[in-house]
Amino acid sequence: MLKKFICIILVLSFVFMLGSEFQYTTYDMGYQHGKMDGKRDASWLWIFAGTGCNCLGVAVAYFMPGDVPSGKIVGMTPEYTMGYADAYIKAKRWRQVMWASIGWAINSALLGAGASTYDY
Repeated sequence: MLKKFICIILVLSFVFMLGSEFQYTTYDMGYQHGKMDGKRDASWLWIFAGTGCNCLGVAVAYFMPGDVPSGKIVGMTPEYTMGYADAYIKAKRWRQVMWASIGWAINSALLGAGASTYDY
């Protein structure tokens, strides 16, 4: 009888432990929404910054992620707001850096192709 009771307690403790792993907090929900919105809001026009300014365009894309849209976080809990802001800035920054790096690679490829055809 005691063995069955101990087994039931162990099984229930594992079930409750696994159940708590899949609960989302408001920070996690805000983080997911901020990540999606940050990726969506990063403009592909940063390609031109990378093409025109090379590594400086990539640096500007990194250091100017923009502001968090206040309309998305008004009326939300502080935890949601923190998660949203953290993820939004991070996702938008790295998406902008990706676009600027693509522009830098295009510029490098064009300049490399032009230099290879030059007769010395």
